[in-house]
Amino acid sequence: MRKIITVLIHQIRLNIAHCKAIFSLYIVSLIVINYIVCFLYGAFNIHILEKRSEDLAKCTYLIDYKNPEKFENVQKLKSINYVGSSRFYIYESLFETEENFFRIRSSETSELPENLLLAAGRRNFTETELTGDVKSAIVSPNLGKLGDRISLSADDQYLVVGVLDTPQENLFYIPFRTYQELNLDVHRFTYIVKNKLTAKEQEEMLHAIDDSNINMISFYNSAEQEMKQAVLERAGFTIIFIVINFSFLFLLQFISDKTKKSYILYGILGAERSTIFLILYIERIFYVSLTMIFSSLLHFVTKDAFHKIMNLPGSKMEFVDYVVINLIEIVSVFIVSLPFVISFFKKSYTTILKENQMT
Repeated sequence: MRKIITVLIHQIRLNIAHCKAIFSLYIVSLIVINYIVCFLYGAFNIHILEKRSEDLAKCTYLIDYKNPEKFENVQKLKSINYVGSSRFYIYESLFETEENFFRIRSSETSELPENLLLAAGRRNFTETELTGDVKSAIVSPNLGKLGDRISLSADDQYLVVGVLDTPQENLFYIPFRTYQELNLDVHRFTYIVKNKLTAKEQEEMLHAIDDSNINMISFYNSAEQEMKQAVLERAGFTIIFIVINFSFLFLLQFISDKTKKSYILYGILGAERSTIFLILYIERIFYVSLTMIFSSLLHFVTKDAFHKIMNLPGSKMEFVDYVVINLIEIVSVFIVSLPFVISFFKKSYTTILKENQMT
């Protein structure tokens, strides 16, 4: 192995000495193309964008209980990983009066989730409403209009401060403190995690939630979606990436042709052809990996600023994504090297040497 490293260093020096301009162009070009690929991979690859998506629909988990659950028991779910760090918690209780039926909902935050569209009024509660000094509600259109007062009991009247734009009926959102004072059992619990969970994270969380009183958990199936997306996207990106890199790898092939004589001399001096190919392959992997490391660091440092300039969402690329790109490059190096290797293995050293002298 020590001999191979020595020969490799010698070969790199030869490339620099014999083709300084072309070699410099190759290295700079490879750094640029690697940076562009990192940018495209992070900015437009759906798999990367989905990885930490904040889309509410993909972050929402809805738990229906078979029998109404005590509020205190529902609160215990917050001790479970990912549930405890959620953006929103929404509790729903069914409440019936002589005149009407209500699906009373409440969020621990002052503002309701942005996916709840408004027809009139507002989707947030003021400080006086949150403390319970003023009783208010945000309702579905069938319950009333802005400014109406709705009674849950003879003593309670709620001022309608917002009307939802929804086909759903009997929705009645109230401030969290008011909801707690009603001391209602929970029929449905919805929580919205910070980012879309991976299939593994989702499985761990759902396993921890296991409860005999839970009728159903509705959620965005990460495992199913990831399986569909990953195969197509990875394959498509791999093809594009290899095509882009082939042009620059053939530039290195030109450099190898210029220094082919040194490979022939290794063979004449007793090196096996497989060893010569190994040296050639390691040499190219060295160039590709070295420039990829530099490009990755450059991309990691500048990606947020660059995405901001381009008015794109922040890149969600992780270390493993940079590794994947480098592995694809290594595969493309192997493919591009095959014509040279086949030619080298088929012909005698004398024939190759004569051809090299003619060129």
